Amino acid sequence: MDKELQLVFKTDQGKKKIITVANPREDVTLDEAQAAMQVLIEQAIFENAAGELAEIAEARMHTCNMTELL
Repeated sequence: MDKELQLVFKTDQGKKKIITVANPREDVTLDEAQAAMQVLIEQAIFENAAGELAEIAEARMHTCNMTELL
C-alpha cells in the first residue's frame, strides 16, 4: 500500500495546484500540513504555469492499494 500526502492550493490565477509528498509520516496532522502549506505560499519557491500559490484549498492523504493480476 502506497501513501501520498497531497497538498492542494489555489493559485493567483484561480487554478488548483497539487504538490504530492511521497511516503509521509503516518501521523501527519491537518495543522502540520496547513503550516507547511502556509510556508510554501509565503516563500513562493515554486514556479508553475498555473500561477503562484495563493491560498490553501485542502490537504489529504491518498492511499493506493495495488493488486497484481497474473
